[in-house]
Amino acid sequence: MYRLALAMTGNSHVAEDISHDLLLKLWSAQPATELTWPYIRAAVANAVYDQHRRSTDRLRILRTNADELGSASDPTTDRDIEASIDVQRALARLPGTHRLVIVLHYLEDLPFHEVAAILQRPPGTIRRIGREAVGQLTRDLTPTEREN
Repeated sequence: MYRLALAMTGNSHVAEDISHDLLLKLWSAQPATELTWPYIRAAVANAVYDQHRRSTDRLRILRTNADELGSASDPTTDRDIEASIDVQRALARLPGTHRLVIVLHYLEDLPFHEVAAILQRPPGTIRRIGREAVGQLTRDLTPTEREN
């Protein structure tokens, strides 16, 4: 739950708050036997969407601290870490719905029709948002000639 919220928000503190609040709500509202992963995933997406809508601030760029970097199971190079931070920053710059579509479709491997059901939007709209988000990420992550 936390990992999904973190991927959607790009902010570890907000992800913790959402996860804790949602865990309490789910624990008191549903018997544990009725909690399925699709239900939890939809609840996280809705909680992130609600938080984003309520928030007057834009979600901030994830600042990876040494503890989070040190928890990787395989050794990484500085270049890998920089690339990961670049991707996190690019995701953080996406509008909330665009980020949700990218996280649910590409990171959680959900088909567009399931993402559409979770976000309560038509599948065609979700596919369009996905294309726009991928285009924006491609532009943000492709080095320009000045950078080379």
